[in-house]
Amino acid sequence: MLHLDAVKIDQIKNYLLSRNLIDEKDEIITVAPAGPGNMNLTLRVSLQNKNIIIKQGRPWVEKYPQFAAPIGRTQTENDFYQFVCEHPKISENMPQILDFNEDQQILVMKDLGQGQDLSLHYPNRVDFKQDDLQLLLDYLRELHRIKLSSEQKNKFQNKKMRELNHAHIFILPFQNPALLDLNQISEGLEQLAAPLRCNEQLKTKISSLGEIYLQDHDTLLHGDFYPGSWMKVKNKIYILDPEFCFCGPKEFDQGVFLAHMYLTGQKQSTCDWIESEFKTWQNINTALIRQFAGAEMLRRILGIAQLPFENNDLKFRKRLIDTALSWI
Repeated sequence: MLHLDAVKIDQIKNYLLSRNLIDEKDEIITVAPAGPGNMNLTLRVSLQNKNIIIKQGRPWVEKYPQFAAPIGRTQTENDFYQFVCEHPKISENMPQILDFNEDQQILVMKDLGQGQDLSLHYPNRVDFKQDDLQLLLDYLRELHRIKLSSEQKNKFQNKKMRELNHAHIFILPFQNPALLDLNQISEGLEQLAAPLRCNEQLKTKISSLGEIYLQDHDTLLHGDFYPGSWMKVKNKIYILDPEFCFCGPKEFDQGVFLAHMYLTGQKQSTCDWIESEFKTWQNINTALIRQFAGAEMLRRILGIAQLPFENNDLKFRKRLIDTALSWI
């Protein structure tokens, strides 16, 4: 398998030439990371007259290379993008695919332009605009409404990525001893976390939630619906990175969304409004939404996939832990 490297400009150019994505006369000006790239290598290739995005899923998690990752996740992401092309209300807020190489697991996309993913809301606790939240809610509602054939359900089982995510949400944050020195993240956090890793009743409830997460359902989920997957470019929101998509309980997407409203410090009135919106959707288990939200909040505070909070925020984290425990 070819492993792309941002410093190997000739390698990048030869690859793009081989896929007929550029001409010999096209000059690459720069190759640089396009965003933080937690799961995958994601590069912005700047040419004289255009930019393109190259994304490759390699056999490891890009941000945490000590963790193996399913090699076929880029295939699943491409399948998702191709599938939603038939649903304009969804695809209009997602990137346009230019090329996919199955052998090398390389996806090439049209560059959306200079923007910023909405992770900036964590350290700054900036309020989301209601119009942006409404767009995200509408996107999720439309996605969950899609009726899938049996063949499509099979295509989007995404078992290996689901197992990876399951471990990071429902198992690893509660392992004893801890995988992380949490006091290095926020002084005093380990003292808050240690009792949770010894709480067998909590771990049983978390395990039961994990079993629900692994169950097959009829609804196609984004699977990682949080601010790191949302990008704003020229006042337009785009939804990215559906490599965790799968057919599962819709409450999981909703729970992750709700969790990150709390994790970004949104007003209580905003969080209440989002929950009230969810209640208008058909066949929704509101208690399960909160349970999944609680699990997501705990894993983001105790687990590997940390968020860019301010360091001196122990009171904020404790408040989130207490909310999560009350929901689970």
